[in-house]
Amino acid sequence: MISGGAILPDGRPVVMLNVGAVIDAAARSSQAPAIGGQGKTLRRRRVVLADDSLTTRALEKAILEGAGYEVLAFADGASAWRALRTEQVDAVVSDIQMPHMDGFELTAKIRSDPRLRKLSVVLVTSLESQADKRRGLEAGADAYIVKRTFDQRELLEVLERLLGGEV
Repeated sequence: MISGGAILPDGRPVVMLNVGAVIDAAARSSQAPAIGGQGKTLRRRRVVLADDSLTTRALEKAILEGAGYEVLAFADGASAWRALRTEQVDAVVSDIQMPHMDGFELTAKIRSDPRLRKLSVVLVTSLESQADKRRGLEAGADAYIVKRTFDQRELLEVLERLLGGEV
C-alpha cells in the first residue's frame, strides 16, 4: 500500500501511501480499524440491496462497497425480506418494481416489524411520478431516489445522513 517516499524540507522522511490500495483493502476487510487507534474494531455498516436488474444491482453494490459498506444483494423483495429476518443490517436500498415482493411491500413489512421498524430504507426506482413517491414515503421509506437522475453521491449522502455519519 506504499507508493513511495520523500524527504520533507526539514529533513524528515515520509512514506507516501497508495490511496487506491488503502481504499481497496478497507473495502475487502470485514472490520474497519477504530478511529484514533484506540485498539477497538468497528463493525462495517451493512446494507441489504434489493433490485431485480442484475446491471443496476451490480452498479449499486460496487458504489456501496467502494464507500466501505458491506452489501448483501438480492434480486427480489422476498429474498431481501428473508435476509432481514436473520441478518443484522443498518439500512435497506431497494428498487420498487421487483418480482415476488415489490419495494412498497418490503418497506411496509419493515415498518410493521418491531425489530426492524427503525431501519433506514432508501427506495431507488424508475417510478418518478409524485403519486409513486408519495406512496413510497407513506409506506415508510426514508428517501426516494429516481434512477433517471441517479447520482452515486446522492445515494451515499442520503445513507450517511440517515445512518448518522461516515461508514
